[in-house]
Amino acid sequence: MQKMKTEFLEHFDSGKRTEFFAEWETHLHPERRENDPPCQKLEFYLQIHFAVLPMRKIDHWSKEEVDEAMLHFHYYLESKGAVLSECAELLPYYALPYVPRPNTHPSFADLFQDAWVTNLRNKLETFLLEGLKGKDDEEQEPRLIELYHNRDLDLQDARKELQYLERHIEESEKRSVLHAKKCEKLQEECRQLVAVSSLLVTALENAVKGNFVDMDCVLSACTTHLPDLEKLRSDSPHFGNSAQKPNLSTAKKSHSSEKLDFNKLKLDIKSSDEKTRALLFQALRWRLTKVSSWHKREEAVLEFVNNDFMDFNTKTEETVKIFMFIRSTDNLLLESFTRFLNALASFVLGRQYLTSSPKLLELLVEHLLTNDPKDDIVLDMILGTLKKLSIRRTSQTYMVEGGVIEWLAGAFHSGAGMSEYARNSAIALLFNLSLCPMGKKRCEPLKVELISGLGRLLQLQDTKISPYVNGILYRILSISSVREYAKEQALPNALRKLMTKTDGEPKKQLETILELFVTDVQIEDGSSDEEDDDQET
Repeated sequence: MQKMKTEFLEHFDSGKRTEFFAEWETHLHPERRENDPPCQKLEFYLQIHFAVLPMRKIDHWSKEEVDEAMLHFHYYLESKGAVLSECAELLPYYALPYVPRPNTHPSFADLFQDAWVTNLRNKLETFLLEGLKGKDDEEQEPRLIELYHNRDLDLQDARKELQYLERHIEESEKRSVLHAKKCEKLQEECRQLVAVSSLLVTALENAVKGNFVDMDCVLSACTTHLPDLEKLRSDSPHFGNSAQKPNLSTAKKSHSSEKLDFNKLKLDIKSSDEKTRALLFQALRWRLTKVSSWHKREEAVLEFVNNDFMDFNTKTEETVKIFMFIRSTDNLLLESFTRFLNALASFVLGRQYLTSSPKLLELLVEHLLTNDPKDDIVLDMILGTLKKLSIRRTSQTYMVEGGVIEWLAGAFHSGAGMSEYARNSAIALLFNLSLCPMGKKRCEPLKVELISGLGRLLQLQDTKISPYVNGILYRILSISSVREYAKEQALPNALRKLMTKTDGEPKKQLETILELFVTDVQIEDGSSDEEDDDQET
């Protein structure tokens, strides 16, 4: 008896839970363990002791040991300990497995005091003295007979524990799948961020080298990777946008110390010779582009808007209004004026002002359609301005009805000589116009020119324009007749060959386009032409 008592206490002191309860179930009769309340209550407290024991090791707390110990206690509460759930004294301890850090919880503070452990050890020692007294003198049943009688109880306990562990494994597998999905999402977001970083670093390197950088194209390419960037751009004052569209009628006047006398300025422009006019427009453009502060630039835009610089609302003959200089035959003046328009269109308020008069848009489209495409600065500026104005839905409608898509399709099909800036602006303009349902319909009869021209542009593998080209192809190939013509022209084979030379996001875009030939996906058009959207594209 003394040897058994010593073993019990050694297991208790050393925290050997498995060995302790193995001895407990071996030397205590099952009937006593199940029907004797003091024995059941002592076993309950012993289970608590071994459950919180790893948390008493303040210097070397092992999370694995803590979780394992609490798992055993959780199983005990759902099996043998369930019969004690009506005991008011023990009821608070049923919440122990669900408290993240029991050692800091006031309800369980006593469990981590040395006095509580000492008291429990004394109760155990007293119980062993009484429970094991005379055990050596009693006639012992053969061990095989005892195991035979207890086999059903042990097997039942083992099955319950196995069921509990199976449920625990199932829950762990579900959590594992959830974490795997989150990890996959984070990896995809990381790839997109790397792609955006690469685009921005390339643009920065070109800027440092003094090369031209079209930030519209760069930022539009970034938004193909991170669509949420569009909202950030609209909310950030550093991009010249605001959360709400400014009201032209209530816009406050500029408080700049360099205010202009616009009445005198407009009079000088109308009465001066061509060269002086060109220089004045250049100075006004520099007022928008040469200042270092974006806030100063917005103030300058407000000046032009508040003073109706383009004479949109003045009651004079159209022939003497400022915007009529678009029809000038002097190339120097026309170049300076279109540069000014392109700069003004770079601002949200500027676009809002320029599109407030359909006449200016009519003149810009007229100039585009009546002049041969060539490497010309005026063409560059007009295409750049139209591209920026095409962000607005009302402008898209007028350009589509005015035949701009037909002009663009013909220019790409014929391979007309354009500067890089004009080509990039033209493809972005076509992309914007193809987004509205009316523009997409106008593309159907132009399938020959578009498939030929866009295929030629894809072969350039230019990262600045490939997102726009791929976007246009995706739009027009959703039309069955265009898709059938593309098949006849072996466009799918050309795209597959191109995929072998590309990787990253461009390759994914080509894969998406190729899916149209397999699944015949139909892209539904919403009512976007009924809304006015002034976001960068």
